[in-house]
Amino acid sequence: MTTSRSAVARALAAESRVELLHRLQADGPQHIDALVAQTGLHANTVREHLAVLVDVGLVRRAPEVRTVRGRPRMIYRVTTADDLVADPEAQQRLEADIAQARRAAALLADATQVDSATGRTPVPVESERDVLALEAHLDRIGFDPVYAPGDLTFHLFRCPFLELARARQDVVCRLHTELAQSVLEQAEGDHDVERLEPFVGEEHCTLSLRRRIG
Repeated sequence: MTTSRSAVARALAAESRVELLHRLQADGPQHIDALVAQTGLHANTVREHLAVLVDVGLVRRAPEVRTVRGRPRMIYRVTTADDLVADPEAQQRLEADIAQARRAAALLADATQVDSATGRTPVPVESERDVLALEAHLDRIGFDPVYAPGDLTFHLFRCPFLELARARQDVVCRLHTELAQSVLEQAEGDHDVERLEPFVGEEHCTLSLRRRIG
């Protein structure tokens, strides 16, 4: 399955879906009844939202392992970097993203000059795999990322979830921090997310990385 920017953006633009994903990240695998109790949403609504998150690859589902008779419930959990590493299609998409990011960087390297007012510059062609993969992820979501290699920081000049982020900043920003970390881990590089600083400007956030030691 190829996940388009619009599909992921639509999936994460609904507050209820962001809340469900947050619950799965914070509390671990859950069945629908537990998520209904936590969110107050109708079971059918929860089921529909989870189906969307599964379709875009953010959530996985599997039958509950039971030791008694009866139909097993479906258990939902957040997709992890290990899931993606073990998924040939996900790895193909990752390699395609990295290759596309390298091509874009090469094209921009000659055509784009650093803007002295903003410091904007394309991701360098020689950037490591995980940085290129993260740039592709952030671009797909719609953040208009610009990488500053000197301080290992992505400047995000457009928040596609601006109203939701202002209303639920803790949930939305944590969600995107964890998604970014998952991308870095899938690419098996040497960087981790250090912090996401929301709203350093009107629609300007920063996502800082750190190089893993050892």
